[in-house]
This record gives sequence, structure tokens and C-alpha cells, in this order.
Amino acid sequence: MGRLRMAIKPKLGRRARLLLLLAVGILLGLAAWGIISRKAEMAAAPRFQPEPVAVHTATARAEELARSRQYLAEAEAVRAAALSARVTERITGITVDEGDAVVEGDPLVQLDRAAVDTRLDGVAADLEQARAERAAEEARRDALADSAAYWRKELERLQRLREDEAVSQSAVDEAADRVNEARGNLAAARQRVKALTARLASLRARQAELRQERADYTLKAPFAGVVTERTVDPGDQAAPGKPLIRISSTEQMRLAFGVPRADRPAVAAGRTVRLELDGGTREATISRIHPALDTARLARAEVDLPAGTALPPGAEVPVTVALPPIEGAALIPADALAGGDERPTVYVVRDGKARARPVTVQGRSGGRVAVAGIEPGAAVVTTPYLGWTRLADGMPVTEATP
Repeated sequence: MGRLRMAIKPKLGRRARLLLLLAVGILLGLAAWGIISRKAEMAAAPRFQPEPVAVHTATARAEELARSRQYLAEAEAVRAAALSARVTERITGITVDEGDAVVEGDPLVQLDRAAVDTRLDGVAADLEQARAERAAEEARRDALADSAAYWRKELERLQRLREDEAVSQSAVDEAADRVNEARGNLAAARQRVKALTARLASLRARQAELRQERADYTLKAPFAGVVTERTVDPGDQAAPGKPLIRISSTEQMRLAFGVPRADRPAVAAGRTVRLELDGGTREATISRIHPALDTARLARAEVDLPAGTALPPGAEVPVTVALPPIEGAALIPADALAGGDERPTVYVVRDGKARARPVTVQGRSGGRVAVAGIEPGAAVVTTPYLGWTRLADGMPVTEATP
């Protein structure tokens, strides 16, 4: 009986294991069937589609882009002079102010010339004394010349008488001594006259120098024009190199403006310039561009105006420089550019979706931009509804109602 029970127990264990495996298999089959059914349901369910973004579009056109640059120019005189003194002295008077018109030779600034006047008076006194001394010496020279001539003739007479033994040899010798003395005194007198003449010449030269120096104490207008700057008042100290007054001639004027480095390749001498003068528009050309940059890193451009152009120095004049046109590019509205200046991008509408296209900006004028990277005729997005942040490559779009 005991052996029979032991034989039945192993058989029951194998059956239980089979039942367990069968149950597990059924459960796995049910799970697999559930997954497959769920996938089929999901595949059959409608997919999520984002709402199209409303946009405005424009057509890129193959047209020539006329370009220009606008600047603010300042009028200045072609001929101008900053007056400064040649001596260090106190200013005693100024006859003009900024904006005053002057003619050539007008006295503008007077310096204190008391010291130079004193020196001139001293030289004038020395001149009078030297003239008197020379006149006296010339009279003495003439008298000595007469005396020398007399004793020369007297010696000749005594020598003839001596040949006839009518006079003594001592009388002849005495006359010869008188002749020699007269000649010596005459030579000395002539030397003194010569020295006094040289002194007079030196004094006259010194007088001319002082008169020229005194002229430097009065600053005059070098040419006709307008006083554009005055930096001193009576009582101030003038010194060499220190500007006192600036005069500008209005006969020939020019316009000057700064050109940024980015514009330099296009803005060159000879370009046409439109000027806004007297309520009208005139045309001129850029006369020259100085390559050296100023402190603001701008190149100086100059436009010479026709002679007689009525324009005060310092006046500001708007100028427009015409640049060479751009040809062969696609022209789009400026508001079609996205991505900023570093990564300019244009969204092209194709098959109901926005496609991002990187472009190269070749030029701008007003509200139009010439770009390379898209074909003329393409529809480009100009204004997405709620801004560019709502737009991405491949996003569905729809034309917004204007």
C-alpha cells in the first residue's frame, strides 16, 4: 500500500507542472493578442495634425535694385584761416564777433604794443643823432678836402719858386708837411662819414624790423569772409600757435561727411550726390575721399559746390549718394528676412508648407532686399501671424486674409 502511494505522487507532480506551463502559455498568448490589437487600433486612429500657421506672402522678383546711401553733410569753406599771434602779448581790443562779415585788411585783434612803440621811439632818436653826426662829419670832410687842395696847390707854387731860388727849401718842406697832414685828416674824416653812414643803415634796418614787429600786434583779415569762431576776449593772453579767430571765405564752399568702412567699396569719388538745398534737390559729384579714418573710424568724403553757392559754414545738409545697382538677384520685401544679420533666412511656401532657405543678402534699398539663394517667382513669407517664433521648417501654412 505504501509503495502504491509513492508511485502515484511523482505522477501528480509532473501533471501539475504541465498545467502550470499551459496556463503561462495561455496568458502570454492573451498578452500578445492584446498588444497586436492595441497597435491595430492605434494605427487605425486618425493622426494629430498641427493647425496651419496663417502667413502673408510676396513673390520674389528678378529686378534691378537701385541703391543709395544717405548721410548728413556739413558745409565748410574751401578757404579758411585760423588767426594766431606771432608774439606773446595781452589782447587790448577785438573788433568782430562770430558771424560778422569782414573784408581783406580789416583789423580784427589788437595786442598791447607799448613796449615795441618804446623801442621804435628809441631807434628814431638814435637815427636823428646819427644823421646830425654824419652831417657834421661830412662838413668837416669837405673843409678838409678844401684845405688839402689848397696846400697841394701851395706846394706846387713853392716848388716852382724854389727852382728859381726865390724861396727857401724849408718853406717847401713845411708846405709838403701841411699837404700830408691835410690828406691824413681828410682820410680820417672820410672813414668817420663811412662809419656813420653804416650806422644809419643799421638803424634804418632796425626801425623797419620794429615797424614790421609792430604790424604783428594788429591781426587783420587775410581775405573777405565770415568770422566762424572767436575764442578770446580783451584781456586774454595771445601766444604763437594759439588760435584767436577763424575766418572762412564764402566764395567757394564744400560739403563734408563721414563714410563708414562698410560703405567704402561702393561710395567712391565721382559718385552722383543729391543735395537738399533751399527747399529743392540739386546734383553734384563726390570730389574726393580721404583714406585716413577719423576718431569715429569714418573716411572723409568731400563735395565741391559751385562757386557762389549761398551756404553758411557749419550748415547741415542731407545728401544721398547713388550706388551701382544690383542685377540678377531675387528682390524680396525687407520683412521677409528672418534669422537676423548673422544667419539670414527666407521661408518659401511650397506644397502648403514653409521651407526655410538660407540666403545671402547682396544689398538693400528702402523696403526691398536683393538676396541670393532663392529663385525669382518663389512665394516668400513676409508676416507670420503672431511673429516668426510660430514658424519652423516644414510647418503647414495658410495664406492669411489681408
